[in-house]
Formats: sequence, structure tokens, C-alpha cells
Amino acid sequence: MDVISYKTFPSNFKLSLGEIKKEGNIRKTEIKNNNKPFYLQTPKVHLKDNSINIDYKFENVLSQIVQQIKDYIMENSRELFNGKVFTLEKIDKSLNPPYENNNLSLDIAQNIRIIDQFGKELSVETLNYDCALCILLIKELQFIKTKINLVIELTNVKVYYYSKDCTKKKTKMVLLEKSNQSQMGGKNETEDFFED
Repeated sequence: MDVISYKTFPSNFKLSLGEIKKEGNIRKTEIKNNNKPFYLQTPKVHLKDNSINIDYKFENVLSQIVQQIKDYIMENSRELFNGKVFTLEKIDKSLNPPYENNNLSLDIAQNIRIIDQFGKELSVETLNYDCALCILLIKELQFIKTKINLVIELTNVKVYYYSKDCTKKKTKMVLLEKSNQSQMGGKNETEDFFED
């Protein structure tokens, strides 16, 4: 798994969108980084249920991603939407960024298993930590009528159990396992995904 850290997020980053697929009334397209799933590491954050707090640096990275998505839709709208042209104004009104008031909402699939580094399963209620590094999958865009939703999924969490300012080094790993675990590597490799 290739993970981009928010600290080294390139200013000239170029994402791409996959083929649009229809599921009922929703059209979806995957977001790619060099034709691979797009993983992004957060700074140390407070994680509660399905949201994390974000600072201005990470919000700036998310804003760059949202702007790239808007630009991509505008430049490729004819191909994406069977000849329809989307203006930037229309895209601005349609795209719902998943963050507001310093909080980022995350998608957590129902079939996710949560385990610690010893393989012990944890419940979803365990996702309440004062200090954690997270790896997020910038997953897809969903087109629902006139709205465009950006879906970001929590995939891995590295929890710091000491002070809230995260100055201590001892860590514990919590891995959210999915059916496509092979994409992310085995649990022994997961620690390597994180950059402190």
C-alpha cells in the first residue's frame, strides 16, 4: 500500500477518477493515485466514532484534494457525464466536502473487523482515542441527483495511550481489517505504513 503523509503531500499532486458505475440511483467513481487506491496519513488526531478532529495543515491538504477533484470533474465532465458540461460554479454547489468545523467525517463499513497488534478483536465502540495516527482511503465520489459526496474511509489506526499531546513513544496498533486485506499487506507490515 502506497501511503502519502500529510507532511509530504506534493503540491503538484494529480489524482484521477475511475469509470463511473451505477448502483441503483447512485453513480460512483473510484479516486486513484497513480492508478492505485489513494491512501493518506493524518497527523496525530482525536478519533471518536466516525470522525476525527483536523488542524489547519491537514485541512489544507484536504482542500487541495477537493480542488483537484473539482478541476478534474470540470475538465472531464463531457466524458464523465455523457456529453454534459459542468461549470466550476455548479460543481462548487454540488460537492459536499466531508469536513466542517475542524471535524472530518469518515466512512466505516459494517463488515470491518477491528483487532489490536496481538490479533485480539475489538468492538467499534473502541474507536475513541485522544491521540491517534490514521490512514485514510480517499475512496470515491458518489453522484446522487444534484449532489456529489466525497467518501473517505478509515483503514488503519495507530493509537498513542499516554499524554494527549502524544509526546510519549509507546504505541499500540489497531488494524481495521477488510475483505481486501491483501491490498494493505499483512498485519506484521502495518506498522511500516505509518510515519511518525
